[in-house]
Amino acid sequence: MTKRGKFFTAISFGLAASLAAIWPAQAQSDIEEQIKALEAEVQKIEPLKDQIERLRSQQLEMKKEATAAAAEMPTFQYRPGRGLTIAAANKSWSFNTSYLINIYMYNHFNGAQPVVTDGTIQNNTDSRPRRVATGMTSGELFGRRNRLYFNYCWDDCFYELQTGFDMDTGDVTGIQNQEFNIHFEQLNPYFPELRMGMEVGGSNGYWRSSSSDATTELGLLQSSGIVSSTGRHRGIGLVWNRVPVGSGDVTLETHYVAGDLGVSDNDTTDSDKKGFIGFFGVRPFSNMKNKWLEGLDVGFAWQMRAIDGRAADIESRSRTEVCFVGGGNNNCTDPHRHDIAEGAGQESNRLRIRSQDRRGRVTIFDADGIGSGMGVWVTPGMRWNIGPYMFRANMGFQSMEGRNDAFRGVRAQSFEIANQIFLWSPKGFLTGSASTGGSLQLGWTFERADAECGVIGACGIQNASRVTFLNRELALWYFIRERLRVGTWWNWFDSSNTPVRTQMAVGCKKNEVEATAGKGGGRGCDWHSLNLGIQMQW
Repeated sequence: MTKRGKFFTAISFGLAASLAAIWPAQAQSDIEEQIKALEAEVQKIEPLKDQIERLRSQQLEMKKEATAAAAEMPTFQYRPGRGLTIAAANKSWSFNTSYLINIYMYNHFNGAQPVVTDGTIQNNTDSRPRRVATGMTSGELFGRRNRLYFNYCWDDCFYELQTGFDMDTGDVTGIQNQEFNIHFEQLNPYFPELRMGMEVGGSNGYWRSSSSDATTELGLLQSSGIVSSTGRHRGIGLVWNRVPVGSGDVTLETHYVAGDLGVSDNDTTDSDKKGFIGFFGVRPFSNMKNKWLEGLDVGFAWQMRAIDGRAADIESRSRTEVCFVGGGNNNCTDPHRHDIAEGAGQESNRLRIRSQDRRGRVTIFDADGIGSGMGVWVTPGMRWNIGPYMFRANMGFQSMEGRNDAFRGVRAQSFEIANQIFLWSPKGFLTGSASTGGSLQLGWTFERADAECGVIGACGIQNASRVTFLNRELALWYFIRERLRVGTWWNWFDSSNTPVRTQMAVGCKKNEVEATAGKGGGRGCDWHSLNLGIQMQW
């Protein structure tokens, strides 16, 4: 190596050694600078972390407050048929409203407005022919049900107030039901429910036709009994509703009727006579998981009261100047007497058998103004549900003693057999229910009522004291959705000893000559109606 080469080599080794000594010191200085910079950033972040924690804490508090506020808000629930229920979150109160409407079209193809001669029919001197309105029309719409219901509750419905308005007919809304209930069964299932009010519900048997049955109306005798067909009354009662016993349950109702049977709201009665109604029913296998047995229920209902014949006499003379000693009224000609109060004598002292069609309804048997004595009505019955099929049957026995009247005792009995089945639903053949949209329901009902007076010709039937009335009903309903259905039903009525004017009204006889010839009012007669309807319960 030359001297020049050795010199450059020595210089290179010297520079490398110097760099090796200087580099670590520089790198360490850079790291320290970076550490200091990061520490400075951390010092800036620490306050932000505290702020974030505070915000998170506030967020949790707000969520808790929102959850608590939401828990205290009233709940809204809708169920078809039950309507809308608004309830406090703690169940301290609730409010429910529902609405029911049924619109029917009755069709009486043989019905007519007969032209009659009053001198023949009513035994008076006016022999001029005239048309008699019967309502036997076709193609008209009839509002069979138009009712609005309210329900108020306190303390998880321990206290309950029910009110319903009947807007079916007329210009003035009437009370359909009004009762105050205390549910002691919430304390113990063997304690009763207390019911009281101006229109209290009393059961006629839970096997009777309901809003989801193929049969549209109650039975012939049920709808003409000595109390309202629904068992509603003004009074107070105790109800043990489906109390569990063994493999089933038991229902017992007993009601004291304070305003007489068939009298409700603030109607005035002119008698201190009272009544009692009740019901006893058993579902012996309701708690068993056996489709052949769990749907069976049996029982019987009863109604009884003492009829006051004097009240019946006053009713026939209400709103006239009938005075009696003991008062003072300037409107009366005798200053020592006063008028009977308007509206007195609303006592139910009438038994009549009528067809169920509300348009063109005909009366076959009518005992109005029955005198004093006991009135008793008893109806045993049963219902059996097996999958899509239901069988229902009941009997009715009614007697009204009637002392000191023109009838000398009135008696009636009836029986009803109903079958119905769901033929189809979206689930397939022989499936469906009233709560399943798309269900098709078929029903067939047969019923018979027999009524008898103690005097021939005294109960609206000429030359006879007894009448037999039959009805066969075939119905087909389609459930558009739960509690909304459309359908058609055919009634075939058959009456023995049909009144003369009824024969012409239903088209059994064309004129008065035919109706009065031969058997006259003792003639049997049958007629038909084919009806359409839509039923909706919100």
